Amino acid sequence: MKIGLLSFILLAIITFGLQLCSNTSGEHFIENRNVKVTFNATKGTYDIFHKLDQQYLVRDAIFQIHNHISTEYSGQFDVEMETVENSNGRGQSLSIRSVSAGKPNVLLRISVYHETSFIELVCGVENSTPKVFRLKEMLVIEADIFPELPLIEHVKILDGNAGGGDTRVTDTLIFMCHNNALITFKADNEQKSLVLGGLSYSSYEKQVSIFNHRSIRLYASDSVGRLIRPGESYWADQDKFYINFMINNPFEALEYYALALKDEQKIELNPYTFPTVCMWYVNYDEYGGQTGVNDSKGAVEEMQHIKASGFLEYAGTVGVRLVPDNYGYNNQQGWWDNEHFEKYGSTFHTPVIPGHLKAPYETLEKFGNAIKELGGLPFLYVQTSWRSEDYAQQFPSHMLFNKSYARRDNPISEEVIVPLIHEATWNACDGGENNIENPVRKSGIFAISE
Repeated sequence: MKIGLLSFILLAIITFGLQLCSNTSGEHFIENRNVKVTFNATKGTYDIFHKLDQQYLVRDAIFQIHNHISTEYSGQFDVEMETVENSNGRGQSLSIRSVSAGKPNVLLRISVYHETSFIELVCGVENSTPKVFRLKEMLVIEADIFPELPLIEHVKILDGNAGGGDTRVTDTLIFMCHNNALITFKADNEQKSLVLGGLSYSSYEKQVSIFNHRSIRLYASDSVGRLIRPGESYWADQDKFYINFMINNPFEALEYYALALKDEQKIELNPYTFPTVCMWYVNYDEYGGQTGVNDSKGAVEEMQHIKASGFLEYAGTVGVRLVPDNYGYNNQQGWWDNEHFEKYGSTFHTPVIPGHLKAPYETLEKFGNAIKELGGLPFLYVQTSWRSEDYAQQFPSHMLFNKSYARRDNPISEEVIVPLIHEATWNACDGGENNIENPVRKSGIFAISE
């Protein structure tokens, strides 16, 4: 019977490539065939060890919530080790909880899986104080990487900025970016790479810092934060983090990260097979040479040029995107109707005056039909993150915090009106009953972008 039990345990270890252990010295660890992660409850830090290379990837990493750092709770931790099984496969996790009276308790869950090479981290907080706690910042790792490699050369860092931010490869000594980052270099003539960033996104923006090519920080923030009442616990399970040291080829490391992100967030892309012309770029001298006008008449003329060129014989169709952007005190945003698109143009970059809808296409329906009749697809750009003061005043329930003027520095304070200063107030709105689905969708517009 004993031999049978031992055989079963050995079979489980060989099959799953995972071990879950702790010892009496205050250390708790999980491991798979690639890495071993050890949490030292006495110090309040953790290590990551590369089992194949037999070297530490990270020593004495800390984690924190706001200014509550894990090392402040030295010797005051509860650690739970358990088997997990999810979309990443079968794995093991360490759930770490600080224990201290009078302070919020910091939570961290570290997971490794048999079928994946990355380490998954989730942060959280237990509000053990008598006051309401608003979770705005959480950091899952701050540590030096590859501490046993005395010399690293040819360092390159790729940032994960998106939207209006530049994406660049650099070798800077002071590096910060949004979302994720890749650092790759050579040591002893061997390429090494590390990818770290967000694995899932819900309530918090992920950020990465790398200093002197060695010290990494992976953290998340939200300027409003999540309200945690006294006695409540919150795990940010929809805002997971990703760290992967195991793939040395930088291109393969990025591809692996992209696929992990896709699987975790259940992303099903709906790619289209045709190009889209943005009228903002066409209208802007620096990009499009100001060869057209960013209004409904100019967009239809652009579609006429496309058809006349014979391009549709190859592409099948083309999207033409009208971009009614206006950064004035009152503008189209929130209203999103023919009246306001016709009333407001833009004085930003290359002016569009007076409005973005012009005769003979003075309605979205006329604009959309004209594009489709020429063989194209009408697109429309709107700005849900920019406010129009008259809309915000008339529909406070459609704005963030249900207030016309929710101050950025203290959105839950009593309302303070700040004339002409968008930056001091929260911009985003949902449009309420007058939202995009109402006037725009009924116009036959093919797609909406922000």
